[in-house]
Amino acid sequence: MDDDGFILFESSAISKYLADKHDSKYYPKELRRRALLDQWIDFCNIHVHNSLVRVFFNKVIAPAQGFDVDERSSEFGEKMLASYFPVLDAELGKNEYLAGNKMTIADINLLSILEPAEISGIDLSKYENLYKYTTGLRKQDFYTKCHSDYRDVLAKIM
Repeated sequence: MDDDGFILFESSAISKYLADKHDSKYYPKELRRRALLDQWIDFCNIHVHNSLVRVFFNKVIAPAQGFDVDERSSEFGEKMLASYFPVLDAELGKNEYLAGNKMTIADINLLSILEPAEISGIDLSKYENLYKYTTGLRKQDFYTKCHSDYRDVLAKIM
């Protein structure tokens, strides 16, 4: 991102910067509330994303691009996701959104991470709260104005 010569990369840093710059309700100022959001953003980026990308690469990208598929890496990603999804599911059983009952950048971050799950053969419906949450977010205007399905996005870039 280039904001008048201020260059920034990494989606989480960009979303936090823009939310602060525009005083967005999606990234609250209150210290403990913000720390909770940052905790979930980090959990999703470090654990969920790193595991899901192993599966996505080996089940979708590698075959489509003619790269070698690493089954062990994919299986490891699936195993790790099986330990992380229940954590998310439990949290979403307590709240409407990831960090409480108001949508935040943590929710947008998690949804973007989970986009390739279905096309990668990962069944989120086994996690009732997580499935309900992602399905609900995909029906909201912020999502539908961008695209209707991740397959549409993938088709444009592959």
